[in-house]
Amino acid sequence: MLSTKSLNLLADKIAPTVADFVMNDARYFDMMCDVITEGVADTLQETDEMVIAEVAMMVSERLALVAH
Repeated sequence: MLSTKSLNLLADKIAPTVADFVMNDARYFDMMCDVITEGVADTLQETDEMVIAEVAMMVSERLALVAH
């Protein structure tokens, strides 16, 4: 078994690679788009789907969620 210190060093080393893997996975992108859209609708108490979609796109851009 590796020590906690060794595990932390390993996690620090691989975190950027794992983040790239996650960001390039279509499932993550799709899930985030759905969650952002739901968050916008809930926050604005809006029912107009066009407004929700446009604002969700703008929020996604501000969160730097872009498809690779």
